[in-house]
Amino acid sequence: MELVFLRSFIQDFKAINDASVRRKIERTVKQFEAARSIHELANVKKLVGFRNAYRLRIGDYRIGFFLVDGKVELARIANRRDIYRSFP
Repeated sequence: MELVFLRSFIQDFKAINDASVRRKIERTVKQFEAARSIHELANVKKLVGFRNAYRLRIGDYRIGFFLVDGKVELARIANRRDIYRSFP
């Protein structure tokens, strides 16, 4: 799949201090690139009330992304307590 990294996603990633979480996120991004559709990825759920907004669970963190014209726009990454305040 084609990935687009939004500036907010990159800023959120840089703000994460835990090295193990950063490695998990990097592995997940590689899985995004290798997948042909989001249905091949585990722990992905569509957000209710939004046409193309999804979230992917990585432990206590969530990646918020949009699926637009076959492209995945990685928008935010945050702790599960905080993600829904800033995404979508």
